[in-house]
Amino acid sequence: MALGGVPEGAVCANHVDTPATATCKRCGTFVCNSCAVFDAEGTVLCAGCAPRAAGAIPWERRREIGFGKALVGTIKLAMLRPSELFRAQPSDLGYGSPLFFAVVTQAIGQLFAAVWQTILALVMIGMTGGGSEELFAQVLPQAAILVFSPLLTVLGVFIWSGIVHLCLTIFGGARGSFDTTLRVVAYGTATAVWGVIPLVGAFIGSIWSIVIEIIGLTEAHRTTGGRAAAAVLVPIALCCVVVLVFVGLAAFSISSALM
Repeated sequence: MALGGVPEGAVCANHVDTPATATCKRCGTFVCNSCAVFDAEGTVLCAGCAPRAAGAIPWERRREIGFGKALVGTIKLAMLRPSELFRAQPSDLGYGSPLFFAVVTQAIGQLFAAVWQTILALVMIGMTGGGSEELFAQVLPQAAILVFSPLLTVLGVFIWSGIVHLCLTIFGGARGSFDTTLRVVAYGTATAVWGVIPLVGAFIGSIWSIVIEIIGLTEAHRTTGGRAAAAVLVPIALCCVVVLVFVGLAAFSISSALM
């Protein structure tokens, strides 16, 4: 389906046997559906102009459009239109900005988690008649997590990106570099803002993050959805198996000790 502005008979600059469906708004190059890249405003770009298009990811333009607008725009794009976000992202911009984005979104999620934990602790203490010591014991862990959130976020993103990139390589889907995978994982933390919803927010955000990562890997690495899904889901499944094994062994040990 043509996106407009394409003369009759025009063909894609990269696929001469494929009719063009759009024109790059920066250089005028004809592109087909598979080559068209969209920035955050929906502007059509070619693969050559996409890395130079400052508007591809709002967060990369935060000094230009403002911190708040860039943050909200990137969160919306990651959660509602991840294909456009990761299809447009250049892999040669490094991972400084994506890591900063992850730190900010995770801090937001952790902040609200601490607020809800404090409220719950106050309610429970009011019901049980506990004192300030009990409140301190309930709130201290959340406060510590909040304080160390930036460091934990950076380490977590690097470790998880390494695991995912290794799996993607094993499954033959890694078309880009480790930086490409890290950018997907970092921007996938946009779902951390679901932490504003008590109880179920973190769970919804975790599931949504998995979906975003699969879509992001598919687009950023130009691979299949199956390989991207395997790269994300297999390590998660293995972690679940390991946890279940340890829980089973612990339960068996306790049961044996009591007999």
